[in-house]
Amino acid sequence: MVLSGTQPGRSRLRYLLFAALGVIGIVFLWTTTGTDTKQLKEVVSSWPAAVASHFSDADNDSIPSSEVAQGDPANAPYFVLIGDSTTRGQAKDGGGWGDGFLWLLTRGASGVNRGFNGALSTGYFHSPIWEEAIEDIRKMAASRNVYVTIQFGHNDQAPNSNVTLDLYQEALVGMAREVLAAGATPILVTPLARRDFEADGVTVTDNLKDQRERTLLAFQEVLSAQEPDNKPARLINLNAASLAYIGAIGKTASFRYNKFHPFLPDTTHLNELGAIVFGRVVADLILGHPPSLVPSGQKDTWAPGKGNNDDGLSGYIAPDPYMTGLLWHGDAI
Repeated sequence: MVLSGTQPGRSRLRYLLFAALGVIGIVFLWTTTGTDTKQLKEVVSSWPAAVASHFSDADNDSIPSSEVAQGDPANAPYFVLIGDSTTRGQAKDGGGWGDGFLWLLTRGASGVNRGFNGALSTGYFHSPIWEEAIEDIRKMAASRNVYVTIQFGHNDQAPNSNVTLDLYQEALVGMAREVLAAGATPILVTPLARRDFEADGVTVTDNLKDQRERTLLAFQEVLSAQEPDNKPARLINLNAASLAYIGAIGKTASFRYNKFHPFLPDTTHLNELGAIVFGRVVADLILGHPPSLVPSGQKDTWAPGKGNNDDGLSGYIAPDPYMTGLLWHGDAI
């Protein structure tokens, strides 16, 4: 009688022990296993054809395939991504949009992610990493159109960085000018917004405002002194666009893009899903999409290459009208 009464309790204890070990094992694998970018890229490329269909024109009708910019593989552009960990790829312990953007390149277009974890604008500029990047840019610009994104700000704003706003702006201007001198097109990028919210849990904290404004001023400074024969420098306001999107989808949805941290929510760095989402945002901005959301219920009349300043790049960045539609109407992904 004693044995039959204790057996169910032992079985339950055994099941609980196995379940606990299973949970611990899953957490261990989640936190120690590196990102398989090849597998993730294959998953993205296997999405339904409807997701990768042609862009829609201003009337939201399908553009005939003969009119869609196809791109010339012989003149395909080359991208160099410069920045901190919010540019660097997840497979290299970063938490940025860079690899998510590079995965969208097509028809011979290619690029390299030179984001560096913990980088300051002033520390990156004139460092061996920068000199190596400029040499790569100069070499590739001899035969291809080269575009160089430059995004800093997250580490520069730290109190112990010793980087004043003037030094920050000066570094951005200096990098852009060296890119121009190397024969390439600099694209200054305002820093990716942090997914931080005020105490009400609804209002997004605009905590990179100063860096955003100084990036805009740096762009104007570069343009004002630029040689007329050079291709003009460009700018995309990623900070404004990401602030608008994060605010639209809310705190809970935006936290789905956080890079895993065992103790606190990481609202600065992106996980793989975040890289895909904000890599798409960067691509759309480069193709000419305004950094503001389309009002709810209204049609999005934007179409890359249809009167927008895409610099001929719409033939080299894979379209995704489904994701683009969700993003610019403020819907969570």
